[in-house]
Amino acid sequence: MAKEASKLLRIHLNKLFQVSHDIAMGRDSELFIKVAISLFLISFIGSLMDFQTLCHTVPTFYERYEVYIDISLLLIYNRAKELYLRFQIWAHPENEKLS
Repeated sequence: MAKEASKLLRIHLNKLFQVSHDIAMGRDSELFIKVAISLFLISFIGSLMDFQTLCHTVPTFYERYEVYIDISLLLIYNRAKELYLRFQIWAHPENEKLS
């Protein structure tokens, strides 16, 4: 069980490092540009705000878009729950009726 989990973790980490290396070296041009633009936008928006402004903005933003945010968070929660159950079934195939 532990060996399988560590093997799976190693495979996924190696893939992550490979993709990160390709992005850093500019081999995947499209993804490199997306990452560069995303990091620039995060940096630019972060430079315009400080913590106090963020504390005042987030509640107002949530009040305005509460329905959309709640729906999105519910979808994310359900997807994460589904993935967790899949992992439990994969990790413990003898207990396939965990749900």
